[in-house]
Amino acid sequence: MVRLDLEQSKGNMYQLHPFVWDCWAPSKVKIFVWRAIDGRIPTKSALAYRGITFSDLLCPFCSIEDEDVDHLLASYPFSVAIWEEVCRWVKIPSSSNFVDVKSILFFGNGWSSNKVKKKLLITVFFATMWSLWCNRNKKIFEGKAILIHKVLDDIKELAFLWLSIRSKISIREWSLWFGFNLDGMMY
Repeated sequence: MVRLDLEQSKGNMYQLHPFVWDCWAPSKVKIFVWRAIDGRIPTKSALAYRGITFSDLLCPFCSIEDEDVDHLLASYPFSVAIWEEVCRWVKIPSSSNFVDVKSILFFGNGWSSNKVKKKLLITVFFATMWSLWCNRNKKIFEGKAILIHKVLDDIKELAFLWLSIRSKISIREWSLWFGFNLDGMMY
């Protein structure tokens, strides 16, 4: 029912992005990504658009570009480094074409004709975006340092957890998941 309401409220959004709903991520993460596609994540730019004033709209990390959802999740240098590591981990081509949230999801949706592999990659992509957002918030609100290897470990753990709980895929060993050995890890 909720999906139907969302589809009707956004017109053809579901037709443009059907893969948003077809993964093993929790509902709150799916909604986060759906809102990110629409630019409705509370970044400085989005909040300023809603009338909240800031001394500047610059990204609090790089201070080069305005903080909007595409900068935060795709083009911010830290995010670019994370996407490069994620692509290396899942053994797909470089993330150099990831310029915004939509390009990331379109890439994931077209990556494989195998439905399970595609769903798996989209789940990893959702875990990546969610981890970037959560770590951004930890940095801003708690002053915690964000390190590439820690964020990458968070992504692997989240995706593994979601896959273990929400899918019928049985992963034999953590080491196979950590190495993203698709052939060896699934029954």
